[in-house]
Amino acid sequence: MADDSIVLRCRWLSTFLWLFGVVPFGVTTSFLRADDQAARSVIFAEQHVTDSVLSIHERMRKLPAELRYEQLIAWVLPGPKHEGFRLQVDFGVTQPAPPADEHPLPAGQRVANGGMVVSPALDLVDAAVQCDRLEDLRHRVEQIDRQSPQRAAMLTLIHLARKDSEAALAALEQCLEVAVISVSDAPADWEWLLAVRGRQCPELHERLANLLGAHLSWLLPEFARSMPRQHLAAILLDLQQQQAEAGGATSLDSATSMNQWDAVSRMTAATRGRGEPNPWWLWKPGSVSSMASHNEDYLYFNTPLRGDYEVECDVSGFNGRDGHLMVAGRWVSALSNHTDFDIGTFAGRTTRFPLDPPLTITREWNHYRTVVRNGTVTTWFNGRLLHQEQITSDSDPWLAIRSN
Repeated sequence: MADDSIVLRCRWLSTFLWLFGVVPFGVTTSFLRADDQAARSVIFAEQHVTDSVLSIHERMRKLPAELRYEQLIAWVLPGPKHEGFRLQVDFGVTQPAPPADEHPLPAGQRVANGGMVVSPALDLVDAAVQCDRLEDLRHRVEQIDRQSPQRAAMLTLIHLARKDSEAALAALEQCLEVAVISVSDAPADWEWLLAVRGRQCPELHERLANLLGAHLSWLLPEFARSMPRQHLAAILLDLQQQQAEAGGATSLDSATSMNQWDAVSRMTAATRGRGEPNPWWLWKPGSVSSMASHNEDYLYFNTPLRGDYEVECDVSGFNGRDGHLMVAGRWVSALSNHTDFDIGTFAGRTTRFPLDPPLTITREWNHYRTVVRNGTVTTWFNGRLLHQEQITSDSDPWLAIRSN
């Protein structure tokens, strides 16, 4: 009797700890029945699943494809342990360290990677492709009778993996028919999944742009965009760019006429760790635009400049669209209050000065002119002298465009 009491108490304590997510590492959870796990799902309404997306993603990618497929089937699709689809998403580390990188790059010039939407649902579709189980996965999802945007979104992902754009579009249409879109909130998880994979299918671009564009009231008001907003802005601009490619626009990566410019971002452990998107610059003849921003992004002219020279350009200004010139290692930025301007370096702002009298002429586009002559750097903003300083012969020789 005493031994039975100990077993019962241990099982009760272990179940209690498991419910609250504090089972010590190495302790088995095989004692949990399916109804225990279903009860846990109901009690917490799947609210902690998002927190485990990255850990599930990391653990699953180390398994063989067949085993990964079977385990993800149980985790993603409705079953005895949880009632609904688990399509939760998270954002992977930007430019992960090589040992943790899912797709190691060959030796050579570093290419931006990481900083992408990850989800066990995407991993499930990828595993099905690798072990030739896409038809099995499609059959399993179609057997689920309950209509929902999650079910239709999962079928859309499967059809995209099958290269069946017609079926993918039909599934997307079904998704939109049963979905209730909250325009004042962030996209739902299933919307992120469709955005990530659907942007690769031209037949879906128009529908996706309309779907994601419904969240503009959530996207636009925030001055300093949060990381999910940065990702949504990048996806929307990517869809817009792909639809406009017939006009001759091309990205910086493929623009041979831009081979004298290098994209650089001021990254920190914090910005990389939370998955801020990689920078994306769009080049058109005579102009370049920052389409996706990581933090503070720069385009460096990759030829060092010494002696006397001058640079002129028009940049967008204020309202979160600030562009600046950086010459001899320093950038100068007029502030949106029109009464101050900042001076800084790649490391960040160094000094703030008052403008007296305040600026009176500002536009959507503002004109910078910087002249380096006889060891003096002089910067004008819309024709007004903004800053002047002396430099030495060993000053930073790099010219850059800064997007903040």
